[in-house]
Amino acid sequence: MSEQDKIQQLLQQATQVNQKLRKNSLPMLEEALHLAKAAKDAYLTALVNTRIAFYRASFTNEYAIALSMARAAYNSLRPADRVKLKHLCQYVCGYCYHQTNDTVQANDHYISALKHLNEAPESEEYKKRLEAQINFNLFLLCNYSNKNAVLLEYYNRAFDLYTELHDTEGISGCYNAMARIAYNNANYTEALQYMKQALQLTEQTQELSSKGAYESNIALVYATMNDRAMWQQYMDQAFATLTELNTPVNLLVFYHQKGTALLNFGEVAAAIENFHQSLQMAERIGDDYDITIQHNYLSQAYAQLGNYERAFYHGDIYSKRLQASIDNQKDFAAAKARSLFEFEQKEKENQQLLEKQEQIERYVKKLEYSNEDLQRFAHVASHDLREPVRMVSSYIQLLEKNLEGKMTDTDRVYINFVKDGAHRMDGLIRDLLEYSKVTKETNYSPVDLHAVLHKVQHNLQELIKERNATITCDALPVVHADETLMIQLFQNLISNGIKYNTSAQPQVAVRYQHEPDTYVFVVSDNGIGIPEQFRHKVFEIFQRLHSRQEYSGSGIGLSICKRIIEHFGGEIHVEQNASGGSDFVFTIAH
Repeated sequence: MSEQDKIQQLLQQATQVNQKLRKNSLPMLEEALHLAKAAKDAYLTALVNTRIAFYRASFTNEYAIALSMARAAYNSLRPADRVKLKHLCQYVCGYCYHQTNDTVQANDHYISALKHLNEAPESEEYKKRLEAQINFNLFLLCNYSNKNAVLLEYYNRAFDLYTELHDTEGISGCYNAMARIAYNNANYTEALQYMKQALQLTEQTQELSSKGAYESNIALVYATMNDRAMWQQYMDQAFATLTELNTPVNLLVFYHQKGTALLNFGEVAAAIENFHQSLQMAERIGDDYDITIQHNYLSQAYAQLGNYERAFYHGDIYSKRLQASIDNQKDFAAAKARSLFEFEQKEKENQQLLEKQEQIERYVKKLEYSNEDLQRFAHVASHDLREPVRMVSSYIQLLEKNLEGKMTDTDRVYINFVKDGAHRMDGLIRDLLEYSKVTKETNYSPVDLHAVLHKVQHNLQELIKERNATITCDALPVVHADETLMIQLFQNLISNGIKYNTSAQPQVAVRYQHEPDTYVFVVSDNGIGIPEQFRHKVFEIFQRLHSRQEYSGSGIGLSICKRIIEHFGGEIHVEQNASGGSDFVFTIAH
């Protein structure tokens, strides 16, 4: 057996052990790590380190250490190998954020894990199992108050996959989740039915963590129903199970639920003792959300006991931590004062999007057909319109030739007006045809913008020489775009910078800045500038700010630039620079 096969066997054995929550899986993982390092296999080393990170998160609740390990493992790999491990690293990070109630980060990492799961070099069973777990965790992130379509989409996908895989633990988790919804809606009988189904499954598998959690949940329902005897029975069972397991996160929940039940039974002093134990567990694992919640419960309990000094002490801590949580945009799912409204609004939006998805898709198709029709119309219309213009030009030339020597000065002025009008009309039609062709056939490829600038300078060499202009640029990046459209974009902007310029030496500079998601480009000139009130109009088709006697052109160049930029998902606007000229600022996505 090769070293790689031994490592994979150890990982498989560790997985089987983890599923039963026996804690002797770490030695197997450490042995696998030793073999991977000895074999100098960077990918397997990173894989095992990520698995150890998940062990630390799942079974010893060392979330900060687990996060650091998963990130370090991912960053240690070459880009080609990172793709294979990204799904697992993202899942481990999402799980850590989930357990510490950083809901936004957890959601983002879970979604990323799903997105990259297909790139994993793993079996289909592995992918289905992890996909089920991620969908279930996404469901758990959401509010337990109702069964809306968005939540059930995650739940149903997880339940179907668990059923297909005959995953008893996963199915029991689904039952427990539905029990929580029933409990929060005061349907206690339904909640007990689901919980006992979940418990029955875990008793078959002897999965201790879930077994203890379900026993504790059942006890809480009985406490809410004021059934002290049944509460005591299941609470004792849960304590025995979770004491054997001895993981802080499970004990945190147990002590909190026991304190809540005792408070319900009027045993305030005993409830306070359990809330303090829950607080200690929350502080041990660094769970900011649960630390905050325990202070709130302690404040209320001390107030019921008549100890207002301690009630104020814990209430003050709760208020400060809650305010800090809101200010830092963290724990929005838990901070009810701010999060409930936001979540409900988002829930409604998601529901509306789901209901209208087919309608939107149909609308998009109609728009695509409409755009194609408009492009065909513009193309045909432009050709058909040019025909009578050519006829006018031809006949005016014949008329001029036949009347040679017979025309008055006034006749010549009138004929020149007709010739100029026909020439301008032909130019406008040609520009309209050019505008309609922009983005019609886009050939996406890596485009070196530095090479594009060289081609633009070559195309404009006569204008540059005539005006004694200078063109400077940074070392520009390579973008995913269409080379022809990029040439058209930069040529329009640079030629405008030279053309609308009264300086003895027109200067145009091209620079860019690398932002997280986009490149921000600036084409700067020392020209005549654009008054602020007209800066939004210059990008409209056929808009001119000067007479034809001052500057030639149809006023379509900048509208073409805007159309190109928007086609690639960017934006463009113009600003005045220090020289009084214009800075055309636009973005292109990476």
